[in-house]
Amino acid sequence: MKAVVLVGGLSTQLRPLTLTVPLPLLQFCNQTLLSHQLQALKDAGISEVIICYRETAGVPKMWEEAISQLEQELRIRITCSREEREMGTAGALKLAEPLITDGGANDA
Repeated sequence: MKAVVLVGGLSTQLRPLTLTVPLPLLQFCNQTLLSHQLQALKDAGISEVIICYRETAGVPKMWEEAISQLEQELRIRITCSREEREMGTAGALKLAEPLITDGGANDA
């Protein structure tokens, strides 16, 4: 089963913490916020997660490392859908549509 996690917001409420680290990668109780979310999804039976995030300066390498580490730790498949500009919720989901529906082969 698949799940979609939207993490494309600006995270202005937690500045200055989010000026250098995206909100989902902030540490909370010795794990990133994203790790907590993905663990809960895995516990609910999710085996594949699509993460929709917005591109910001300096983030790509940080995301790649974090996603790779989380895939290994949690043993779930994680695919990223990257917005190059802010598109809002509907835009992020539309961009990720081929990943969500397997290119139309699985619209469930």
